[in-house]
Amino acid sequence: MRVHADLVVVRNCIDDESWSYRARCSSCDTTFVGATPASLARPAVAAGLAIELWTLPRPSARRAGSPLRAVDALELHLELLEPDWFEQLARVEPPGEG
Repeated sequence: MRVHADLVVVRNCIDDESWSYRARCSSCDTTFVGATPASLARPAVAAGLAIELWTLPRPSARRAGSPLRAVDALELHLELLEPDWFEQLARVEPPGEG
């Protein structure tokens, strides 16, 4: 899909030096993102496209509970195979309520 250059922002993650772009469709106004190599991103920035520097999210210092273990992931996978998994989840009360 081709979009107008003024609807494209080149993005550079300063933590891992990855490049991507964010664009908005001029027809339907939908925003989409995609990865792009530095060999295309840098010339686009040099040609005048907007650039956005960003950082990866930092892990939260306010974590509660025990770390996820392989057996936890397996149990989750098995539960998601059940046809009524969503209904079961909806019945669970959040911690501190009830």
